[in-house]
Parts: sequence; C-alpha cells; structure tokens
Amino acid sequence: MFVYKIQVVTRNVNSAGTMDSISVILIGSHGESAKHKLDNWGLDFQGGDMDEYTVSSEEDLGEILLVRIIKEQYLFFPTDTWFCSYISVTCPKGELYHFPYYKWIKGFVTVDIPQGKGASMDFHFWGINALADCMRCKDQNQK
Repeated sequence: MFVYKIQVVTRNVNSAGTMDSISVILIGSHGESAKHKLDNWGLDFQGGDMDEYTVSSEEDLGEILLVRIIKEQYLFFPTDTWFCSYISVTCPKGELYHFPYYKWIKGFVTVDIPQGKGASMDFHFWGINALADCMRCKDQNQK
C-alpha cells in the first residue's frame, strides 16, 4: 500500500470556501489512484485553510503529473464557487509535487491541474518595468 499526503489550500478571501464535496484522483507516470473524497471532521475548504488528507493506492503511481479535482454537490446545498490556490502532494518516498491553480472553480465540474510552478504575471506591468530599466541603462551609457 502506497500512501500519498495531500495539502489543499483555499485562498484567504471572502466567499473563497465551498460546502461542495471535493474528491481527487492522482495521476502519475505509472498509473492513477482511485477517486478519493477529501473529507476531514468539521468544515473543509474554507477561506484561508490548508487542509491535509491521505490517499492510498495499491500501486506506486510514479511521478505525479496531474491532480484531477471533482467538485460535486454535497447533500442539499446549492452549488457555490471555490477558490483553490494550490495542491501539494508528498509521495511515499518523500518527493513533493506542487499543483498551482489560483482560480475560481464554479459549478459541479472536474478540473485537471497539471504540475507546475504557478507563475502568474501581469505582462503589461512587467513590460513597463523592463522598458523603464532599458531607458535608465541608455541614459547612464550616454553620460
């Protein structure tokens, strides 16, 4: 039995949490886990929370390439939105994989989150700063 530790971080803003049911499937280079409902005692996925879970698999999944999130209705509650910041997975051998998302998840849906670094930039802002740096260098070289 292979045990994977999962951390799910919900953004710390108003109404970022959800009452919906959240499940996960880990997809690795050697296979995928069964669907596992993420449910601890008490409220999960509230604004600013870092919730921790374990997922067991009969086989070693290898490098974790993708986390599949399934957002489904919980009891009689109507659908709501959830701001998933990121998910981290620690493998049985200690490897740590990050799955940044930083988006709202609306409705009852399935979302595939690939492994990544989660760099999100405002390119207009960066372009203006780069242009200003170039102008400063040009001015210094002309002196």
